[in-house]
Amino acid sequence: MENVGCNLCKSENLEYLYQIPDEKFNPSEVFSVVECKDCGLGFVNPRPSPLEMSRYYPPEFYQTLSGSEPKDLERLKSQAEYISKYISKSNDKRLLDVGCANGAFLKLMKSNGYNVHGVDPYSPIQDSMDMRIYKTDLPRLPICEPYFDAITAWAVLEHVHDPKAYFEKVGQILNKDGIFVFFVPNFRSLAVKRLYSEDVPRHLYFFTPENIFRYADEAGLKVELIDYKNKYFIYNPNRWLLYFVHKVLGTKFMWPVNISYSQFIEAGGMKRNLSSLIKFFLFHPISFLDSLLAPMVGEIERYTKKYAAVIYVVRKR
Repeated sequence: MENVGCNLCKSENLEYLYQIPDEKFNPSEVFSVVECKDCGLGFVNPRPSPLEMSRYYPPEFYQTLSGSEPKDLERLKSQAEYISKYISKSNDKRLLDVGCANGAFLKLMKSNGYNVHGVDPYSPIQDSMDMRIYKTDLPRLPICEPYFDAITAWAVLEHVHDPKAYFEKVGQILNKDGIFVFFVPNFRSLAVKRLYSEDVPRHLYFFTPENIFRYADEAGLKVELIDYKNKYFIYNPNRWLLYFVHKVLGTKFMWPVNISYSQFIEAGGMKRNLSSLIKFFLFHPISFLDSLLAPMVGEIERYTKKYAAVIYVVRKR
């Protein structure tokens, strides 16, 4: 484990926010989330070192990223649309996907006529004639001059140990007028900052729009679009009602904070039907209403620019 200061402004002026376990793979390990009081960047501190991170990405993690489900295919097509709006389809247009995982997005973009490359230290796919795969972190990519017309990072920058180095590398290897498109959690949102919604410790950083503008500017990049209303990265504020109940009562909102419908029926050996749903409402009315109304609260956050899932389009100056 290592202790770190703010990656963006180097400040040591940090505020503790909450603790949360690695619920997916190592539930006995607990991690703290802090906020830089000078620039507002959120991050895990202390955190696993880069050498320790591989055990937090077991093979099961990648099994959920195949991109073969219908909803996954729709999401991938939506991601491709962001590129096609800015870069014309052509075999000489080079695209780099950061955190390429199983290569689902690369395969789609290859079929759309792009010259595709991927970088991911934990990716299970191999280098081939169809796609160049670099098994390393982006800052160590063996390319040091403008080369790519488009770079993407779908839910990646929150995973890395040094976001600043990633922005700097993008500024170095992106062609003039090239675009950098990425998705990150929005630290302005209630879900990311207060509701224990982050996949810690795989998620190490949480960004505000102000953070992104500063990272981009210092790397020679300019933010062109912030999309709070994307349709395919769903991030509803579950536990929002419980949070406000605790606020009203003056009690501490701590992990674990509620029981989901799935947990309720599994614990009782029940099936998903109307009877079990009624029982869930009777035994856990706040959790029931919380889940029922979370999509509506999420829509409100979209229009107030506080939605938890944000897509940025950034251009090389």
